[in-house]
Amino acid sequence: MEALVLAALSALTYGVSDFVGGLRARSAHFAWVTLASTAVLAVGTLAWTIAFRPGTPTAPDILLGVVGGVGEVFGTLMLMRGLAAGAMHVAGPLSAVVAAAIPVLVGVAGGDRPSVLSWVGIAAALPAVWLIASGDSAEPDVAAGPGVASASGRGSGAPEGARDGVLAGIGFAVFFVAVGLAEPSAGGWPLVTVAFTAVVLLAV
Repeated sequence: MEALVLAALSALTYGVSDFVGGLRARSAHFAWVTLASTAVLAVGTLAWTIAFRPGTPTAPDILLGVVGGVGEVFGTLMLMRGLAAGAMHVAGPLSAVVAAAIPVLVGVAGGDRPSVLSWVGIAAALPAVWLIASGDSAEPDVAAGPGVASASGRGSGAPEGARDGVLAGIGFAVFFVAVGLAEPSAGGWPLVTVAFTAVVLLAV
């Protein structure tokens, strides 16, 4: 039950951050928005780890954090690019569904056995991806920022932000899988590694 509550809170906060970040990315370049939000996240994650989740990470745990940081950067940049193009209703849901589906498949391949209700949810998510990605390709209702026009799905038969949403979901899935493979004894340090790896990559 605790895992379900935490997952629900995670989904809620992700949705709020997507909305706020998407609005800001319409007036500032999405890379700067991503860097600012990630820097705040890094500081908060470090403080949370020291106060509540100190642990003893091993080298593999730190390496998984680095891999997760790469996925986090890629996913966030693609999501912000899609949101900056005015495709919040497409990029956001697509990234969420893809990011949830891939870790489930990886878990099953690794021996996890989801319940029947979980499989029903997975089965319902697949047509949801198709319905979102095959919707009409309307023009965004706001002007895209510099460099955003090239990210659109115009001419591809997919709606604005569909490609970026899928790519963002893949990046977030890499983050989820990497963090999930870290040992519980590592505490919050793999997440700290994720956050600071992301800050360094974005700054570069």
